[in-house]
Amino acid sequence: MSVLNDGRDWHVSASVVPCSACDAPLSRGARKSCAACRSAYYCSAACQNAHWAQHRDACKDMCKKRGEALAAEAKDAVAAVFPDAALEEIRL
Repeated sequence: MSVLNDGRDWHVSASVVPCSACDAPLSRGARKSCAACRSAYYCSAACQNAHWAQHRDACKDMCKKRGEALAAEAKDAVAAVFPDAALEEIRL
């Protein structure tokens, strides 16, 4: 699974990724991710705060897409269990 990191594509399982704000190398145990989208990595809270203005729009878009994907997945799961039910009548 790849994540978007300010236009750079990084693999989540990579052993070292750069801080999204200062580009300092972050090992797997040392990195902290954005709590909302989990796609931006930071070395400190100061870097996260400094980068928020640049990250905000992408973060909101990713969270919205994740929510839509989860809703579609839930709808498909309900359809698999209740194939004859009118999905419009089922509230998730």
